[in-house]
Amino acid sequence: MLPELLRMNRQVKRRTASFCISILVVLTILCVCQVTWVGAVNPEARVVSVQHPNHVFPRNQFQVTVVVEYSDKFLVDVGIWDPAAGEMVQSLTLISSFTGPGQARFTFQLEAPSSVGSWNLTAMTRIWWQDAWYQDPNGGTLPFTITTIATSNQFTLTVISRGTDTTVRLDTETHQIRNLTSLSLQLPPGIHVLEANKTISKGTGERSVFAGWSDGVNSNPRSILLAQDTDIAAIYRTEYYLSVISDVNKVSGAGWYKQGSMATFAVDPSYSVSAWFGYVTYQYSFSRWSGDSNSTSSVSSLMMNNPESVKAKWALSGTMLHPIVIAYVLCLACVPLAARGIYLRSKRRGMQRMERTDRKTSLTSNLSTLGLISLVLIAIVLVASLNIPSARAEFTIQPKASIVKIGDATWYYWNQTASDTCILWLGGGLTTGTTGGENYWINPFPYESFGTMQFIKNLAKYYCVIDLQQGPEKWVSPIGNRTIFQEVYSVQSTIIADMHNWIRRQGYEHTYIVGYSVGGQAAAIEVTLRDPRAWTSADGLVLITVPFSLDLIDSAANIHPNILFLYGGNLPDYVATGQDFYNNAPAEGWHGTFYYHKQFVVLQDVGHEVWTQRDSGAYKPEALNLVVDFIEKSKALQFTRSTGSTSTPALNLTSIIAPSKITPDQAFFIDVAVRNLSTADATVALNTRSSYGFGEGSAVDL
Repeated sequence: MLPELLRMNRQVKRRTASFCISILVVLTILCVCQVTWVGAVNPEARVVSVQHPNHVFPRNQFQVTVVVEYSDKFLVDVGIWDPAAGEMVQSLTLISSFTGPGQARFTFQLEAPSSVGSWNLTAMTRIWWQDAWYQDPNGGTLPFTITTIATSNQFTLTVISRGTDTTVRLDTETHQIRNLTSLSLQLPPGIHVLEANKTISKGTGERSVFAGWSDGVNSNPRSILLAQDTDIAAIYRTEYYLSVISDVNKVSGAGWYKQGSMATFAVDPSYSVSAWFGYVTYQYSFSRWSGDSNSTSSVSSLMMNNPESVKAKWALSGTMLHPIVIAYVLCLACVPLAARGIYLRSKRRGMQRMERTDRKTSLTSNLSTLGLISLVLIAIVLVASLNIPSARAEFTIQPKASIVKIGDATWYYWNQTASDTCILWLGGGLTTGTTGGENYWINPFPYESFGTMQFIKNLAKYYCVIDLQQGPEKWVSPIGNRTIFQEVYSVQSTIIADMHNWIRRQGYEHTYIVGYSVGGQAAAIEVTLRDPRAWTSADGLVLITVPFSLDLIDSAANIHPNILFLYGGNLPDYVATGQDFYNNAPAEGWHGTFYYHKQFVVLQDVGHEVWTQRDSGAYKPEALNLVVDFIEKSKALQFTRSTGSTSTPALNLTSIIAPSKITPDQAFFIDVAVRNLSTADATVALNTRSSYGFGEGSAVDL
């Protein structure tokens, strides 16, 4: 029996050694993980300097050079941003080759505004990192100012105040002006500096704010060129303050709002707070707003005609115990068990206690296994509880866009009142899932490239445009230090249908989806598979850089809206699937009472972004002009010339307004006024004719 006892002792020693080695391995993994998290460093992409002239003349061309430094090789976005207009003046999207590491110089050719004054701009850069655009918070932007000046015997300058009593400073003298009264001064010709009081308090929560000058200049102070007798008014608007309060969590929307405007305020509907040294977490959920709003929606709005105040109310929704507490309890429970096992091993003596030793050895083995499991559990909990950098979302302010809530998402809404057409923009993103059950994750506007932003904003000059501002689905990238709120589309979704119905309720006659990449795939599924009958020839679909699956190609015959395909010349596989879809779609021409129009274009010198020149990264207007031409042509083709003996109403063209000069390939509008001399109502299609043939048309109800 002695050999058996020796064998069992060796087993105990091996298990003890294995247990110790396991502890060392777990501790090593824990240390490595901790070093990895603590040592993670985000990449750098900093605007080092901006080289530009301080003064320029109106409408003159000038250069701006942006010097940027990158910590590694990246695909980059560089642009000149106009914060007041919310527009990218010029940009380069360099996604066909890498830039960096080190410094890089980018030169932009800009045109000065037509009016004198200060033009505040911002140089920006972003890099493609962790599957999305990333802007370095430590130097990714650098503001600068360009001043437009002009040159010009003694003249009268008359200054008027509209909206409130105010104080104006002309050169070195200060003058008081009452509301709707004027001040006339004799001044020598030349440039003078004029400044009006910027803000005038009217009491708690109310003020008058300088809104601009009557000649369209918004700078204050400003330079004014006196070359003749001149009248100018300082215009003020009334603003009211919205106070947004919450005892917990952060709220947004507080601030000053123009009288009569809609103020949107919001709060994150869920919130958690730690107590007892972080081991207990209390979870809260948003209940309702109190004060001047009783809304139960976390994103709400109200009309600002007085000072307003709202407060978020919360309800305790749950209490959570941190997993590390359980691990610590388990660890403490294992200590006396392990001590007991060690004590029992030391009691093994002699042959006569073999049977008892067997039981204790088994117990020791079980205790060792339990201790190992406990330590592994503790290590996992500790790794999970390490401080991960808080995610940060990037947002680009759009001062000319409203924000509307449709479904569970909020959308930018550029309202073009002169148009009967609204564009639903569905941008790029990611596709997840398996064939037949894919999810299409569509990114919001701030995560588009600078060139894409410029394309969208140019579309908004012609049509209403709707684009995602914040979706309901949150994607957090701890490594990228980024949070993106996306919209997810699947074949079961009603997202696009809800948007289509909303657009029609606003009174727009035509809905055109412009789908880019992943957004284009979602749009194609909507009009061919999910709900093709909801779309007619009054609508249209623009598909940009979209690859098509076999089931979509086979279903192309179901399509009813007019369709335009746009591809870059370096994506032959994409082009091939698009051509198959185009061939399977209905033939061009009349189908009963409607005309179906389709068009297929491949632009050879661009890539994935058809508005971005592949070699230089510069923005190209050709894609914009193609889209505008396609939309106007699709609408004009729906009208037919009347035949037979029907009497035609007497119509007069009373005025035509058109630009006297345009640049090559520029899309532009012509405003035509028509008067109906008869008493009968009529819908008339108007066409333009040039030396090259007929232009596009539109319908007018008379």
